[in-house]
Amino acid sequence: MNVWRRARVVVVAGPRVLRSPRRWLAQVAAHRRADGAARANRNAGTHCFYCDVLFGEDAGVQRTIDHRVPRSRGGRDVLANMVFACRACNERKADVAEADFVASQWLAERRGQRDERQ
Repeated sequence: MNVWRRARVVVVAGPRVLRSPRRWLAQVAAHRRADGAARANRNAGTHCFYCDVLFGEDAGVQRTIDHRVPRSRGGRDVLANMVFACRACNERKADVAEADFVASQWLAERRGQRDERQ
């Protein structure tokens, strides 16, 4: 396999041609983010992403869309940054970072209440 470099472009003789390494790394990172969003939304439409409460008309729990990275902190309107959350979690999280909200005492108590009901 012949490989040579020309001005920041890697050319490979064969079926695969890699462009610039930076572009390739950006594509890999984009795929990882998309995989993470898919895993995050595995229960999309049925359970709250944060407290795992079941959505439904019978339960009276409203489904809302939450930005994992708040828009006020630079988050964008892309699927990888959006999850379904119950209204209580969405309002409580507001513009708090996701890691801080997940570690909060309020969410731990809410998850405990959910476990007691089941």
